[in-house]
Parts: sequence; C-alpha cells; structure tokens
Amino acid sequence: MSEPGPEIFDAQQSPLTRREADLVWEQMSGRYAAQASGEVTLYAHDVIVPSVFLQRDLPALRDNPSVTALRIVDPVTKQERVLHRGEF
Repeated sequence: MSEPGPEIFDAQQSPLTRREADLVWEQMSGRYAAQASGEVTLYAHDVIVPSVFLQRDLPALRDNPSVTALRIVDPVTKQERVLHRGEF
C-alpha cells in the first residue's frame, strides 16, 4: 500500500469554496511567517508553481528578520535541507 498524496484532500468535504479556503490558508500562513523566529521547519514535497508557499510564505519568511534558517523536510523522501539567511 502506498502512502497517500495530495489527492487525500480531494475526498474531504468542506462548506468553503476553493477561493474561501485559499483566503483562510493565506491568513494562517501569513501569521505563521510573521511570528516565526529562529530556525523554521517546513514540510514540503513537490512544491508546485504557483503555490501559496512560493508566492506568500517564502517571501514572508524571507522578510522576517527573526527567521535565521529554514529546515525543509520532504515527508515522502525524508530528506532534509537547511537554508541559512541569504540562501532563501
């Protein structure tokens, strides 16, 4: 049996439209990025362009002077990479 991918979210039912869900996610991730500090751990696999992560989260984390590094963990491959300020 293979591990579930992003299609697992397709089966979830929500009263929100896709646009409403995107707005909620943008607000939550914006607060996360603004309040983050030190080394921030992110879990990501096959990030698509465009994505909330690339369009909003990464720039917000980059603009936050309290963030010193990003630890990016791929939950599928279990690989980790640490990017220090100036590398992200």
